[in-house]
Amino acid sequence: MSKIQISTRRSLTPVNDALRIFLYQFQKGSLGSETIQADNALGRVVSEDIIAPMNLPQQDRAAMDGYAIRSIDTSRASDTNPVTLEVVGSVAMGSVPNLVLSPGQAVKVATGALVPRSANAVLMLEFSKKVGRSKISTMRTIARGEHVARIGEDVVKGSTVLKRGLRLKPQDLGIIAALGQNEVRVFRRPIVACLSTGNEVVRPKRKLSPGEVYDINGPVIRAMAREIGCEPIDLGVVPDERKALREKLLIGLHAADVTLVSGGTSVGERDIVPEVVSSLGNPGVIIHGVKMRPGSPVGLACVNGKAIVLLSGYPVAAMMAFRVFVRPLLTYLQSSMQDPDPKVKARLLTGVRSNKGIKTFARVRVKKIQEGFVAELIQTSGAGMVSSMTEADGLLVIPEIEEGYRKGKEVEIILLRPLEQ
Repeated sequence: MSKIQISTRRSLTPVNDALRIFLYQFQKGSLGSETIQADNALGRVVSEDIIAPMNLPQQDRAAMDGYAIRSIDTSRASDTNPVTLEVVGSVAMGSVPNLVLSPGQAVKVATGALVPRSANAVLMLEFSKKVGRSKISTMRTIARGEHVARIGEDVVKGSTVLKRGLRLKPQDLGIIAALGQNEVRVFRRPIVACLSTGNEVVRPKRKLSPGEVYDINGPVIRAMAREIGCEPIDLGVVPDERKALREKLLIGLHAADVTLVSGGTSVGERDIVPEVVSSLGNPGVIIHGVKMRPGSPVGLACVNGKAIVLLSGYPVAAMMAFRVFVRPLLTYLQSSMQDPDPKVKARLLTGVRSNKGIKTFARVRVKKIQEGFVAELIQTSGAGMVSSMTEADGLLVIPEIEEGYRKGKEVEIILLRPLEQ
């Protein structure tokens, strides 16, 4: 695929097109896999289908406390004609019944206990009445299979219980345990190298000289990578020098699956990152400039099969580009899908403007009122205003086809943090 170098707003690439072209460069599910203990697998992605080695349950079990019976023995039961059954024993949890029921007999069972092979239904305890020391009566007709968990009713042997690409939740670990397995094959955690650039950018704790700023993007991007289950590598900060930048990028390409570079990706004289990235291998930068705000200077590159994402030096723009391009890339490499963002419907307290053709990510405050939720645009919302993200409860995504939304319109808000009730 030919390189695409874009520098003017008129030739910016639509967001969905940019993501599609970018992902096309890589093989889905190409990360290696490893076997880990199931207890440590929460949030990891299954790398191969998990096939049930047995039925669940393996034998018919009682689904209720009561009596295992032959359903035919209650076929004539009614309010005016109760049926009496002889209780010939009981089945304790964990024991294997060796009783064979004859006509008119019953066996007491607890929920989860195995049902004798000669029984085909369970009479609930609530619908029985003791008659003397060893008999019960019932006025209910019990159908065949009623209150019995049949062999394979939960899981059938040979069926796929968890599919490749699934991100494991607590309930998934439960079914793995139910199948008697304590290990699971998962994709290894993606390794993400994070590099900040700029002559003016310095590490926190050091005293600032005039014209210097602290590195915000490094800690933020590493945290965002860690939040979605990746292992970040801190490549530090490099000045706007080709040799130093090239050396750091080569370290990232060698050590990581994905390299993220913040700063130096616009079209200024010192914005050398796209040029240096393309010099490292083929095809190089394939997208430079996307129809989104904030984050339009983003660059997307593939260097000899490894992904490099060029993020804006502005913190908010970098965060938005991470959400739009880096998260989908990392899930794609694991043949997975993104967990859905929590969302609420809210009514706008103010109108919100957007340029048609540009996908806009507006930061908003969200409040709960008696009628539902309302959203208010954060006015100090420049791409470099990191406080606009700490103050925001959510994001309002305005698609390219819209020029904004009027006051009072009900919109969908992606929540960034829990709301105060």
